[in-house]
Amino acid sequence: MKFFEFQIPSIQHLTPTEREEIVKQCIESDEMLRFKKVANQVSCVILWLCSVGVILSVIFKSCWSIIPDPQTLFILMCIFWMATVPLKLAVEIWIIKTLVKKKISP
Repeated sequence: MKFFEFQIPSIQHLTPTEREEIVKQCIESDEMLRFKKVANQVSCVILWLCSVGVILSVIFKSCWSIIPDPQTLFILMCIFWMATVPLKLAVEIWIIKTLVKKKISP
C-alpha cells in the first residue's frame, strides 16, 4: 500500500528497480534507524511532559497564570503533536535524500 510518493532527483535516471533497491537500503541503514529511535524517544518524552503539565494544571489550577485552564493546555498539546508528525516525516525524507546522494556519489 502506498501512502505517498516523493521524488529524489538524483536517482531519476535509474530504472525503477534500481531506485527502489537504493531507497530500501537507505531506509534500512544504521543512520536512519538511529534517527527513528531518537525521534521516537524525544517525541514521547515531550508528549509525556505535556501530559504531566495538563495533570498539574488540573490539580493546581490557581497556580498557572500563563495558561488559565487545562483545556487550553490540552489543545496546545494536541497542536504540538499534530505539528511533530509532519515535521518528523519531513526530516525522514530529508535524511533519505541525503543518504541516497551519499550512496550514488563515488
